[in-house]
Amino acid sequence: FLDFSQVRNAPFTGAKSCAWIQRNGTGTPATRVLLNSGTERLVGTDYAAAFATKTEWVPAGKEFEVAESEYVVDGRCEFKAGATLVPHSLVQVGESEDAYPPGTLNVTLRKSRHRPWNDLPQMSGNVPASYVREVVMGPKDLLTFALSRTRSMALFPVKENGDFDRVSETDDRVGNVFWRHLDEAYRDRSALGISTPRSLWDRLDRNRGLSGQLGHFADSDGRLVKVAHNSSGQILRAARFAPSIPADHSSYYFVADSEEESGYLVSILNAPCLQSAYQDARRSDRHFMQHIWRRVPIPRFDADNGDHLELARLCTVAEESALTLVTQVLPEDASQIMASKLIRRELRETGIADEIDTVVRRVMPDHSISKYDRVNPHPWAV
Repeated sequence: FLDFSQVRNAPFTGAKSCAWIQRNGTGTPATRVLLNSGTERLVGTDYAAAFATKTEWVPAGKEFEVAESEYVVDGRCEFKAGATLVPHSLVQVGESEDAYPPGTLNVTLRKSRHRPWNDLPQMSGNVPASYVREVVMGPKDLLTFALSRTRSMALFPVKENGDFDRVSETDDRVGNVFWRHLDEAYRDRSALGISTPRSLWDRLDRNRGLSGQLGHFADSDGRLVKVAHNSSGQILRAARFAPSIPADHSSYYFVADSEEESGYLVSILNAPCLQSAYQDARRSDRHFMQHIWRRVPIPRFDADNGDHLELARLCTVAEESALTLVTQVLPEDASQIMASKLIRRELRETGIADEIDTVVRRVMPDHSISKYDRVNPHPWAV
């Protein structure tokens, strides 16, 4: 038998090993060998008899047709990468408190453990209150159907209406001196490559990841229309929140036209029965990126479609369940992995996950897993 224990290239990086058998000459997947659940692992000294007792032949997994989503228009995906909110020691706010003059904050930024930023002292300064914004950091804040209880805060020079506040070399308004100090620290330590952003603002706004979201800052009605999903990981997870909250570069975001559309999208992205199609769409063993939109034909929301409206309603039900867990059960320092796992377990046990699957199978029958078994286990079972 083949020993994959030393393989480090995709798609086996960090994954369980398997043998994929194809029909000779046709390239059509026939069968694959999987380890029996609950048995001891294969080892290099096993003979054929031992191999036979530890494995079994099973049908190949479902193949999915590759087609663009309707959220790809004229070749451009409407889900965009968020802002590059790094380096953390110059951007992420650890503590803040009201200060004088009124309307300003004293902030302390987080210390970095990564070179070349780890030798910087912890930065503190006085800035306009509008410079400190709640943000969604994908690895920490983005859960399944919810955001974490303690939100991340970041520092960047914007006015109350979200316009970029251009920091002058001679203007000594509150915040300018401190921002220039941060910008100098960035310039001193950043690489000198051709594509390296030359200023801290340019770094934050790489590929318009931040300025592309500034236009929504003035929207203060709290409508849940911005949808974000993780760019990497083993399971796709999505949540919705107010457009005034920027998403960071570890996620992809879209501002929907209505709360119903945002709810529909969050249900579609979190649906257990579509996770195999999403994973199959990846170009590596870990990164979803925009591949799910270019390779899985997710329909655009239709307000006249009863199934789409039902998914929007089920999103609200799932959010209420998730919010209860986040605010009343989980400790404040619960990790994203723990929180998302417990939310998924709760949604399975209460039947909400099955309700979402039932509707999604009608909306996207060709890309949904119709039933869960040993070949296609429930993605939330782990």
